Amino acid sequence: MDKIIRKPYCRNWYPETLDEVKSFIPLQKEKADAKIILGVVPHAGWAYSGKVAGAVYGSIPAADTIIFIATNHTGMGPESSLFPNGIWQTSFGELSIDSEFSESLLEISETLKPDLQAHLFEHAIEVQLPFLFALYPQSKIVPIEMRDYRLETCREIGSSIAHSIEKMTKKYPDKKYVIIASSDMSHCGERYGQSPPKNVSPDQFAKKQDQIAIEQILNLDNEKLLKVVKGNEITMCGSGPVATVIEAAKKLGKQKVTLLDYRTSADVSGEDSELAVGYASILIQ
Repeated sequence: MDKIIRKPYCRNWYPETLDEVKSFIPLQKEKADAKIILGVVPHAGWAYSGKVAGAVYGSIPAADTIIFIATNHTGMGPESSLFPNGIWQTSFGELSIDSEFSESLLEISETLKPDLQAHLFEHAIEVQLPFLFALYPQSKIVPIEMRDYRLETCREIGSSIAHSIEKMTKKYPDKKYVIIASSDMSHCGERYGQSPPKNVSPDQFAKKQDQIAIEQILNLDNEKLLKVVKGNEITMCGSGPVATVIEAAKKLGKQKVTLLDYRTSADVSGEDSELAVGYASILIQ
């Protein structure tokens, strides 16, 4: 397999300096203490969602490998794809793919396909990477993009990730892993094709919708999460990646789930804004 280089696509979405990046990471008295930690973070421009995402990254210790599972917004590439090897270039330096883990995962999973195209013009993982340079730049990454959100697909990928971690842990017992689902929550407003009910602001409606979805995440119920997202027309763009992380968490025996932060874009643009997007940060350990 040839070594692949993925170049930055959305530099204007996040800060230009590491000092600025660090200002988005809250100081935590205690960090999560486990060899495997999972989380849910948003992926909008940092002016809106950076501090929400920072709550998760500030809560986890340095990890050897960080597995990102993100929304495929572009529709390019396979329905479920893995960037198999090489490096991701960023404004702050280069991050290497954990090619040994990726190879193991591709052998185990019947769903994931090696691919470059799905990752070229996608922001959902790239906007996470500055946090790594600010906190643990030696980490390797495993980027996964999804647009098939069927429950069986989420379960297959989540189980395969858990199986791969268990397999690699036997070979490298001291290695630490983080699994991150990259997802924004509700998108409310005419631009997003979902207007709120009469006399309800986009901000209020987004918060009400997101509460329904977040409840299922906190319960680690991926089947019900996908059902309520569809049944209530919750415009959460990464329900599949989140359902996948929930499956991995259950297979790995994780039970403690904490909502660290929740906000909407209206917290920045104003409560009277005609648009609102929800952002949640959730830690699973």
